[in-house]
Amino acid sequence: MSVYFTSDPHLGHKNIAKFRNYVKDSEDNTRIFLEDYEKLISKNDVVYFLGDVAFDEESLDHLRHLKGRKILIKGNHDDFVPTGLQTQVFEEIHGILKYKSFWLTHCPIHPAEMRGRRGNIHGHVHSETLPDDRYLNVCCDNLRPYNGSSLISLDQVRNIFDLREQHREKDTL
Repeated sequence: MSVYFTSDPHLGHKNIAKFRNYVKDSEDNTRIFLEDYEKLISKNDVVYFLGDVAFDEESLDHLRHLKGRKILIKGNHDDFVPTGLQTQVFEEIHGILKYKSFWLTHCPIHPAEMRGRRGNIHGHVHSETLPDDRYLNVCCDNLRPYNGSSLISLDQVRNIFDLREQHREKDTL
């Protein structure tokens, strides 16, 4: 079993090509996301969707039969589809979640709210990154240029945070 994270796939967003330079239109966006998902995820994997998943019921339905356990952290655009329908696709739905040594959120949380966590895995800001290495933006727009996929594994996340911590330690020597 592996654990993966993604955010802001924006499935069904009619104008996504205006914001996402690697897609032609909404259908292309959905196709790319589903191909990325199918390449990586097996039936025993867990995928945390950190918000802004589907803009309509048809787009949500694309996720219904995908492999793996799907868990949603709601985003600001996840109100386009009723929560009752989301419960038919996602095993769990949260607003914020502690996972291992991380906070899982859609929007980045305030630094004062880290409360002993190693970092905040989030989306929402698309290709922007915060100038604080305790934050990791897993939005599709940020991940695709980084690793060629719309998803990132927990192992990759841990490696990123390990490298950042090593860099901080060198800076203090």
